[in-house]
Amino acid sequence: MIKGLVIASNGLEIVAKDNIEEILDMQLKDSEIAKSVVIFSVKTVEQLCKLCYMSQASARVLLYIGKIASADADKAKDLFSAVKLAGLIKTNSKFRARCKNNSDEIIEITELEKQLGSDFIEYCEGIGISLDVDLKNPDVILFGHMIDGMLYLGIDLSGDIAKRDYRIFNSPLSLKGTTAFGLLKLAGYEPKDVMVDTFCNSGTIEIEAALYASNTSPKHYNKDFPFKKLKIFDDASLEKFFKDMDKSGKKPAGSNISITAADALLRNITAAKKNAKMAGVEKFIGFRRIDTDWLDLKFEKGSVDKIITFIPGSSKHKDKRFQEKQYKELFYQAEYILNRSGIAVVLCLSKELLLKASDEYMEFFKEEEFSSGEQIMRVLFFRHKRGVK
Repeated sequence: MIKGLVIASNGLEIVAKDNIEEILDMQLKDSEIAKSVVIFSVKTVEQLCKLCYMSQASARVLLYIGKIASADADKAKDLFSAVKLAGLIKTNSKFRARCKNNSDEIIEITELEKQLGSDFIEYCEGIGISLDVDLKNPDVILFGHMIDGMLYLGIDLSGDIAKRDYRIFNSPLSLKGTTAFGLLKLAGYEPKDVMVDTFCNSGTIEIEAALYASNTSPKHYNKDFPFKKLKIFDDASLEKFFKDMDKSGKKPAGSNISITAADALLRNITAAKKNAKMAGVEKFIGFRRIDTDWLDLKFEKGSVDKIITFIPGSSKHKDKRFQEKQYKELFYQAEYILNRSGIAVVLCLSKELLLKASDEYMEFFKEEEFSSGEQIMRVLFFRHKRGVK
């Protein structure tokens, strides 16, 4: 068996694992989950390449080599034989080692990269593979992910796939694609749901929902991956690989996908629509400039399954009385347009004002947390008050 490693946001490891299982259509029975990583077995490297192309929850996909305590990084060369590099790496390939420190450890990254790179080149020479160092345009990247005193090593197959090419028209409140997808999955979003984002900003939440519902790759228009430089595909099989992936997506217009991007500001609707077009999913999303207090005029009573949105919360730059009034209006409207089993799921940075505003109209029943970079993100869940018809 071949081992893969996916790097995800802290707190979204289970979301990443579920996303892997959906894409590969298999249960990860022997997976290992630690802070920000999921390690699992597959039968082929091609399956890991499929994850690179289709995953919405992953920041990076590695062909896993092994893990070692950060303090014992000088022993990493003992791990290299875990992967059959002779069948993977072309001789005379350009190479670099890259490490990312995601912990509080004070470690000189440049020196660590030099050490790992030197050991890796020496090992490859021993099995007949010659590598040339090229820090700017490498064919092969030995990637080290450091967290909680551990160094996870692998061959980088994906590059940074948390970055979304469609995020052209943004604002300071724009979410990362992986953050938006994590929110959707925590909210239990399914393609059959009638979903509304009431504060769409630049559209990331609904774009990620549309990509997921239509089975469309976030990298559909940018098929540039490190795995293309390895001995995995020839030109013909690579073209067929991407063609097969794309064939499974792009549900035709008129499908049952129902996603609405709503916002009171026209500039946000305009940005969201342009970003959705860049992602190739604008036909799956309805764009509406709606003031919060007009939601009941645009949606029938009980017609919505899920409201999923990002509201940062209280801010010293905004009048709290105005914010509380705005939030109360949201929950008043949510109580009307959500069906009896529907929920409102709000991603926020601070929750006190939202909880206070919701109390009159909806029941707060759960909270979850995850990290986006160093920022703690809170997810609040609201439903109809029990016993109220």
